[in-house]
Amino acid sequence: MRGQVEINIDRVIVHLLCCYTFLIPLEKILEVIFQIDTTLKPYRVLAILIIGCFIVRSFFRWTSNPELKQDVFLYGIFLYGLIITLVRMITVPFQLPLFLNDAFQISLYLGVFVVIRHVQITRNDITRMMKFLMAGILVNCLYFFNGFFFNQLYNRDGGFMDNPNYLALSAVVTILFLITHYQSVKGLFKRLLMLLLVFFLGYIIILAGSRTSFVILIFCIGLMFYFSPGKARGALVTIFFLLSVFLTFGGWNIVESAGPVILANRLKKNSSTDNRVPIWKGALKGAESANYIGLGIGQFKARFREFYQNENNQLIHRVVRNDYFLSPHSDYLALLAIYGALGLLGYLIFLFLTVKKALIKYITSVELDVRIYYQFGFLVLVSLILFGITNENTISPLFWILLTMSTRVNFLEIDNKQHVEAYE
Repeated sequence: MRGQVEINIDRVIVHLLCCYTFLIPLEKILEVIFQIDTTLKPYRVLAILIIGCFIVRSFFRWTSNPELKQDVFLYGIFLYGLIITLVRMITVPFQLPLFLNDAFQISLYLGVFVVIRHVQITRNDITRMMKFLMAGILVNCLYFFNGFFFNQLYNRDGGFMDNPNYLALSAVVTILFLITHYQSVKGLFKRLLMLLLVFFLGYIIILAGSRTSFVILIFCIGLMFYFSPGKARGALVTIFFLLSVFLTFGGWNIVESAGPVILANRLKKNSSTDNRVPIWKGALKGAESANYIGLGIGQFKARFREFYQNENNQLIHRVVRNDYFLSPHSDYLALLAIYGALGLLGYLIFLFLTVKKALIKYITSVELDVRIYYQFGFLVLVSLILFGITNENTISPLFWILLTMSTRVNFLEIDNKQHVEAYE
């Protein structure tokens, strides 16, 4: 009886996770459509339900985390960050609301991470969750595309997402899924549909104007070419060539101030004039001011003015004047400033161990569907590592769900009886 209850709860959690992933790309849907600006966005409500179900499940049985050897370094970052934050509360002026805001979001996303690590879940479940995520991504891309062409909103926008860079990253991940799964799809119509979606999503990337996502896409396609067997290389070369032509020339003269021109101009932009450079310098000042021990959760934002008060960059000057803040625009610098050198080191070790494990699984997989699963996971992990160079993602639900799914490499064994009962 206890086993029956546990398996049923696991399946409920998986269904909730599918709904959760679908809603992540639609995070601002209530605000955009109904003008309801609330902290309890739909995907966060689902996250609370998922964590609640997991707590109930834990009363019946606690299963081990098959990825614990590398996850312990990730957990250690936030445990250390919480300790440092408590110290900062006592020793320096402290902004409690900013701490609570970031801590609330990190707790939700890390909580879902823990749930996916511990529930009895299969590769097919992860793939199914990814398909729900892609469905939400496509809905958001269509909304964004409609705004650009039919409503003539010629500006960088994320649609239902908070940031155009995340819109572009979500499009990149979907393209990678379509390309990696292309060889397993049968039927001319399905393959043509997949190619059309690749081109459409490629166009979304250039409309979003994300340089990092564009570079990630090219780099990951290059990786696929490098690792692919001879037969698949011809298809990859064709896709790569058509995609490059499409990204370079498609719709170039639609509007002079947006779309493809924005991405082209941003790619040509001198790195010394990029807003990220002075932002990164300020993040380093923040890390140095804390002696590389860590400022504490939410406190880089609280002390933003202190690190940028002498900065001449127009964007930063405007932000400081309005008594607001920007993110460090880099996962690695954000971790260094907020969680200190130990936090950054823990994250790098976590990434190294997970990349190594994912790559080994991918290279040694024999069955086609298993190999495709690990190939896609490896490419998503590489994408997140590169994306983190120019974006801070610790409070991004998209980043967390992609990190969770791409680093879930080992799976708990489920005996045949349980497996049948779970799906009845």
